Amino acid sequence: MNTKQLADKLTTELTNNLNYSVTDDVQLFNEDMELGGEPYVPVLASLITSLPNENKYITTVTYQLTFKVAVSKIDLFYADMENFRDTQVNEIIGSDYVSKVIYREVYQREDVENSIDYREFTVDMIWTYALSVVGSQSVIKIDTFEIPFLTCSITHDIGYVSNEAHDTAYDNYRLSNDTILLEIPLILADTKVNEIYDEINSNSYNKTYVLDINGVSKTVVLKQSQVTLTRNGGLTSMILTLETAYPRVSITLDGESIPVTAYRYNGKVTTTDGKKSSLDAILRTHGVSKVRSWSITFVKDGSTIYDKIVNDVYGNTLDTTYELVRDGKTYTLMLADAVEEYTETGDMSIQCQFIDYSVA
Repeated sequence: MNTKQLADKLTTELTNNLNYSVTDDVQLFNEDMELGGEPYVPVLASLITSLPNENKYITTVTYQLTFKVAVSKIDLFYADMENFRDTQVNEIIGSDYVSKVIYREVYQREDVENSIDYREFTVDMIWTYALSVVGSQSVIKIDTFEIPFLTCSITHDIGYVSNEAHDTAYDNYRLSNDTILLEIPLILADTKVNEIYDEINSNSYNKTYVLDINGVSKTVVLKQSQVTLTRNGGLTSMILTLETAYPRVSITLDGESIPVTAYRYNGKVTTTDGKKSSLDAILRTHGVSKVRSWSITFVKDGSTIYDKIVNDVYGNTLDTTYELVRDGKTYTLMLADAVEEYTETGDMSIQCQFIDYSVA
């Protein structure tokens, strides 16, 4: 970033109670100085030093800002500078990750120019431009809250589609997946860390978060967590496994949402050979009816619909019907076959075979 670009950027960031005009050249200082019909504070931006690191991937630059502030506006200036300090955050500028430090603010002198009593201040800033991502300079946010972290490992799994030519530029997010292992210190005084800790100790599932890593944002779902407590003085941390959160298809049975671990639908057309009408000149195959069937595995969760399925499976009542709603479309079903079994975690589940009750 050259000095002119810096000046344009800081003109916007400084403006708060007062207007500021940052330039890389000396400005006039008189009562007629206006910006958009409003008076402004002139600021001179200068590059003091630019020191490239030995590895050539990091450059440390010192900038100096020189302010001329009318004494009558000095309290507003102090408030603006406090706001400027508080809002300075590390960010990605172009292809560089920039970390910022305001390390010196100096009152230089008081003088009079064009009948205006003013004070002159200098502010020195050190900006470090990193051409490669440096872990210690990385910023990770969850739901816009910056969180402390120890390690972050990102695996981007890209699908391989056999019928597409190599190097085909498609943007289908369903053919890629991110698996992120995020280790964060268990600082319960941190609001977001405490919220996540409460989440992993609850019985909820499908919890999503907006994860931002160095400005790259993705919606992820919490899949797994690990907390290791040690009896020594080591830091206790949480290791979170986060994966890409894809849109879900809503399924309810008799108006209840029940966990579905497997879903398979088969829509079959029954056909016959012959003339579809007397006007047909030749024999052809044509459809007669549509047969629908579903294979759905439900996990026991204490809902009344699970108990209904159990009673249907073990009971002697015939023609018990169910109302299935899939993404707003409704079907009336009958349970044709069912298998109740233990899951891998020792819980109970029922694999159900449903048929369309409206089909004779």
